[in-house]
Amino acid sequence: MQVCPKCTRFLAREQRRRIFSLDAQRTLWMREVRLSGSGGQDVLKKEANNPLFAANKYVQHPIFEDKDMIFRPTETEVQEAGMLFENGRTHKVQFAKAAYYPEQAPDYNLPEIAMIGRSNVGKSSLIKALFSNVPGLTVRTSKTPGHTKLLLFYQAGSAFSLVDLPGYGFRQPENFAVTAEGYLRTRKNLQMPFLLIDIHDGFQPMDFTAIKMLEDFSRPYSLIVTKVDKVSPRKLVTSLLSIRDILQTKTTTCLPQPFLVSATKMKGIAFLRSYIAHLTGSVRVSNR
Repeated sequence: MQVCPKCTRFLAREQRRRIFSLDAQRTLWMREVRLSGSGGQDVLKKEANNPLFAANKYVQHPIFEDKDMIFRPTETEVQEAGMLFENGRTHKVQFAKAAYYPEQAPDYNLPEIAMIGRSNVGKSSLIKALFSNVPGLTVRTSKTPGHTKLLLFYQAGSAFSLVDLPGYGFRQPENFAVTAEGYLRTRKNLQMPFLLIDIHDGFQPMDFTAIKMLEDFSRPYSLIVTKVDKVSPRKLVTSLLSIRDILQTKTTTCLPQPFLVSATKMKGIAFLRSYIAHLTGSVRVSNR
């Protein structure tokens, strides 16, 4: 009986895929077994909080090397950080101020975290997810993408403030240089800018312009990869490999560890909260 060549190639591909998948699962399982002994439970909990580790189950070798995984909080530290993103008896999360010029920013000594990215990258959705446990907090958005022209300050008690910057790219506001670039260049309270990238779209030309701007300011910054629930496992892996290469070849002041989030599925939100709390000095992370 003759076998169709196309069928033969298809069956071979399927066999390789199954072997690859089993090998990857076996590697992950063996890693968990090794870590679960002698205090390894804490490590497993840390990895469970970070979606970047979950992506490794689709590959035989970790996408990002262990030396690049600089931030590794414990479960206790993640939970402690989460309390800063909700109201307490003496701790109130609120919208603080909108400013057109950096000079109009709130006059306080709080450390600030800023978020910048292309229009429709998901900044507002991410901020809503971060403060999802604050009833009644309104995260300001524009009905038209690119029409947010102001610096929006969200204050978490006496711990820190999160700043939403105008988006760039599609219908970028004319005052972007004055407002966003001026803030990034001059704001002394700023502890860390976050550059947001849509995992489906990847790095676009305007994103490389933003990278150059941040690099020119000689400011350390971090990368947030949004909408990770919207792509297939294959797309997730290929996008992360591309992101890894760009971080290694196009940046010098960006943290080598990206932060993966899904605002709709709340993936990576608790992990990102702990990183923000760590950056602003609110929670001390041991990074064991």
